[in-house]
Amino acid sequence: MKGLSVIICSRNRASQLAECLAKIPNASFEAYDVELILVNSASTDETARIMANHVINVTYSVKCLTASKPGVGLARNLGIEAATRELLVFTDDDCYLANDYIEKLQQHFDKERYQFCGGRLLLWDESDAMASVNYHNEFFLIPAGSFIAAGTIQGANMVIHRDIIDKVGGFNPNLGAGTQLRCEDIELLGRALMNGFTGAYLPQLVVYHHHRRKLGKQVDELRQQNDIARGAYYACMSDQGFVNYWYEGMKRSLTTTPGFGQNQYQVLANELQGAKMYFELKAQSKL
Repeated sequence: MKGLSVIICSRNRASQLAECLAKIPNASFEAYDVELILVNSASTDETARIMANHVINVTYSVKCLTASKPGVGLARNLGIEAATRELLVFTDDDCYLANDYIEKLQQHFDKERYQFCGGRLLLWDESDAMASVNYHNEFFLIPAGSFIAAGTIQGANMVIHRDIIDKVGGFNPNLGAGTQLRCEDIELLGRALMNGFTGAYLPQLVVYHHHRRKLGKQVDELRQQNDIARGAYYACMSDQGFVNYWYEGMKRSLTTTPGFGQNQYQVLANELQGAKMYFELKAQSKL
């Protein structure tokens, strides 16, 4: 392995970004010569200053970039272009890498078996709602050509070998937080699988998610957004010729028990809304 690039994108969440950067395991970054790429996603707050301050306070390599418009897919692509290492590690500005994350990744990543992976996403604050997390604690492979359900691996804890980018391209720049549809992370992994790459889930890779949402309106809105993104993802994959994604996605929606407080039919309706939005945006040449 020829090194790691950690890519973090942020838009108008300067205080959260500051906490994220303060909790980076600096000793591991220095020991393993990790490269940090920070992308300012067209912020209008103090994000640029927070990033610049971090550069002067650490000894490992840091690059700061600015995207011309919002959208995490676009921002992550900028980060990829600037990165110089083989393994690309993605996390979010409201997340904290575990202190042993870099060591565990170096120990366990096996390019011959899989070319992308994710891991556990745990609550940092246990009073936050149990949303946008993944507590699964067993290793599994995701075979090339197989279906990957939304949420199996999340962009807050995702590792991609550069070979994938070289073959299938980067993230869809018109998807992701900051755009109308959020499914940029899982859509890239779906394309990778359909192009012969294999994935894995490594529970040793732990990221803590400090999303700060409590049960109530905020969580209801987040779940609705996730439903819409899931439907858009299945539609997008089917539109690329991988029609099994629509079948498998809808089957999963009809047979999986929804989360606390969710209605199964409302989840399905939200997913269909997401699929409709995808095709409408495509017709308007916005995808």
